[in-house]
Amino acid sequence: MRVEELLRASPVDGYSRLRMKLPVAFTSVLLLACIVFSVQPAQNALAQGSSVRSLKDVSDESETEKLKRIEACEAPDQDKPKGEIKRVSQLCGHALSLPKPGYPEEAKASRISGTVVVEIVTNQNGRVIWAKAISGPELLRSVSEKAACRAQYSPTLISGRAVQTESSIQYLFVQP
Repeated sequence: MRVEELLRASPVDGYSRLRMKLPVAFTSVLLLACIVFSVQPAQNALAQGSSVRSLKDVSDESETEKLKRIEACEAPDQDKPKGEIKRVSQLCGHALSLPKPGYPEEAKASRISGTVVVEIVTNQNGRVIWAKAISGPELLRSVSEKAACRAQYSPTLISGRAVQTESSIQYLFVQP
């Protein structure tokens, strides 16, 4: 039986049917927007003959550069980068690598659990250059920030140009 038939067969008024369809319509529009804004600029740039860096170019970071970037990202009380930073939705972001944080023994022993939200800034190559836990249990924030500093995203292109982005990552810690 199809969804429409179920809706007709159930004693639901027209307003309730409309309310059931709205989340699906909203999700469809949001997904379409993500596709248009992530694919269209790259196609425009190729049509205009400008060069768009491939993911192969992005992965050319040496191990020494990677360690320096992670060390700088993990530095305590680091100021948020300045300049043009675009806020992006988690749905539009493309995580290439999203390491999980370890569960600290002290937090396990204290039976601390919860969700830690880490605000991040990525550079034009999709590398996390700044991370700051903005909510969650204090004992879990440090390991969450360190894991976020090791995350890697695909570059975000706006009008064919790679830009720095700001987003957030949520880490859920549950007692085993």
